[in-house]
Order: sequence, then C-alpha cells, then structure tokens
Amino acid sequence: MRTPATILTRVLLAGILLLVFGKAPVEAGKKKTQPLLPERDRNTVLVRKPIIVDNAVFDMQGKTYSGRDRDSQREDGKPLFILKNNAVLKNGRIIRSAEGVWFRGINSRVENVEFPNVYEDAISTRSAKCRDAVGKKRNRIIGCTFSRFKDKAVQLNAGELEVRGCTFTNGVTSIRQNGRSSEPLVLHVYDCTFRNTHSMAKADGKNPRSRVYRAGNRGQNVNDPEWEISGKTKLIDRRKY
Repeated sequence: MRTPATILTRVLLAGILLLVFGKAPVEAGKKKTQPLLPERDRNTVLVRKPIIVDNAVFDMQGKTYSGRDRDSQREDGKPLFILKNNAVLKNGRIIRSAEGVWFRGINSRVENVEFPNVYEDAISTRSAKCRDAVGKKRNRIIGCTFSRFKDKAVQLNAGELEVRGCTFTNGVTSIRQNGRSSEPLVLHVYDCTFRNTHSMAKADGKNPRSRVYRAGNRGQNVNDPEWEISGKTKLIDRRKY
C-alpha cells in the first residue's frame, strides 16, 4: 500500500525528471505509446476517397499519400488517385493502397513517384478512352520506383502505355499486359532497371495488333526468360525511341 508520502515523492521525482530531461519515467505495467509506423510519418497524407486529377497537375511535393489497406491483394480495391485526360501526378510516395493509381483517360503521366511496397497493382490502365487511343495517344510512367510486389507492379488493361526510366526491385512480374483481353494492347518499355524480379514484362494478348516495344533496359538477377511474351503479342526491339 502506497502512503501519501510515497506518492508525493514519486510525483516530485517525475516533475524533476520532466524539467531536466523533457520526459517522465514510465511505471511498470503501464502501456507505452506506440511509435509511428515505419512507413508513415508526420509528412503523410491519409487518403479516404480517390483523388481525381483531370486536365491538371497534382504535385505531391515530396509527401507520402497513404491508403488504409494492409498488404491487400484485393481485385476490387479503390485507388488513391484517378488520372483522367491530360493529368500529371508527380513527386511523392504512395503506400498502403491495393490499387495505387488508375489511368482512366489519355495523355496522362505519373512521374517521379515511389511505390515502396506494392500490393495488388501500383498503376493500372482501365478505360474505354484508353482503348480508343491506341496508336494516337498514350499514357506514361516516367522515373518511378516499384518495390516488393508479390504479383505485378504495373498492369496494362487497355490502350497504349509507355514505361520509361523506372526501377523495379524485388518482385514477381514487373509489367503485365492483360492476357485475357482480346483488344489491342501496346506497351513501350525504355531505359528501365529490373533487379531481383521474376520477369521484366509478361504479355500473352489475344489480339494480333498487340505489341511490346523495348530498348535500353537493364536486368540484374532476373529469371530466364526475362520477357515472357506469348499468344499473339509481338515483341519488337527498337533502336530509336
């Protein structure tokens, strides 16, 4: 049983330590405050519903944008960002999102964005507008980094997509062209780096107009074959791009 004198002594001691060291001691049995999760810090923006960017530039200004997912492979997840026509998303970091970014228009790009822990897809294209623009306008992913993807990092479901100067590390399929689609899918992969991945790209499209163009890419510890191309998709090496 604690006497009033003992309690007063403890209170005085805690006050002295608080003044000297800026913190009070934690008593045995008391639960310590949990530290911030490693992925998050005070520069993190929690996204509760998709941010739509249309005919505009969204500069993340070096901040981290976070969803609420935890290592999810959900196919029906919602993205943090939806890019419509002529949209730019740049300069930041995306975490805890099963879907990350959706292209739902044409002539848009994601630039200098880091995806340190990819869940289902970091970036995917999915729109009739993308589909109708094949051979005319394409969406672009430039200078981004993708890490720890259990399935795939980038998914091309519709239209034409260029991936340039990106880095893919520690994952399975870096870029996937949807093999179930009977529509023409065109993928450009230029000056990218692949480390410890199962493949650089996988494509098994059913449409004879589907293409994978490549040039200037580098691989380190990538399985053989590095490019898994089958079905009616054609793999084409380019000198000028």
